[in-house]
Amino acid sequence: TMDISVSEDIRGAIELVIEDNIPLKVIETVFDYRVLTVTEKNVVVQVAAVSEQVVNSFLNCFSGAGLIPVGFELDGQAAARALIAPHDKDSYMIIDFGGKRTGITIVTNGVAVYTSTLEFGGRMLLQLLVNELGTTMQEAEVLKREHGLAAGGGHKEVFSILVGGLSTMRDGINRRYIYWHERKGDFPAIKKVYLCGGHSNLKGLAEYLSVMLKLDVVLANPWHNCVSFDDAIPMMPSDIAMSYVTGIGLSLADYLYE
Repeated sequence: TMDISVSEDIRGAIELVIEDNIPLKVIETVFDYRVLTVTEKNVVVQVAAVSEQVVNSFLNCFSGAGLIPVGFELDGQAAARALIAPHDKDSYMIIDFGGKRTGITIVTNGVAVYTSTLEFGGRMLLQLLVNELGTTMQEAEVLKREHGLAAGGGHKEVFSILVGGLSTMRDGINRRYIYWHERKGDFPAIKKVYLCGGHSNLKGLAEYLSVMLKLDVVLANPWHNCVSFDDAIPMMPSDIAMSYVTGIGLSLADYLYE
């Protein structure tokens, strides 16, 4: 949010405060913005910023392949486009649970207004099982897939190990939820939490987070804005599709809005 007096030079105004909001120097940052609302006193903008080094690495990759990129987008915004219905004005949190990291995005009115990354992923859960149970990585994968947080009987230790490891994710989500509701201003409160990503299909994960965080946490439908299951069932299995939410969202950019 910035004063209306500087709205004519929004980019310059953002440059003055960008280092207060991201862990990068403005001189090494590539950023763009989108005006969300304008009132008599304030202009509210969405700012997407990333290291110039990261942008150049992607640009060189595409250029080396003979492709000409016309734009780049944060993965949280792409995921929002895949999971949130167009014109939905409510606020949601999207948890992208990957192998090495967990992305957290807060979306309001279809726009990603907060993004963060936890250096924690599903592979760390597998390593915990290996370390604690003395299994191989392949055996740990089987235990995680077949039992997960629903483990019982002779596999209660699997539940205990996974819950211990997931404390990092649980606490990280909770901190950002609290931060949003302390700083959100006129934006709506978070209505629902969507869980996606390659490791989001861990049995019992959505239910566990719902109980521990006292939030409505649900597994996302990657095809929500693509196709109705009443009309067709995608050939890609749902657990595989969870890894492609960002790609689906990128593909929908022209389809939904152009």
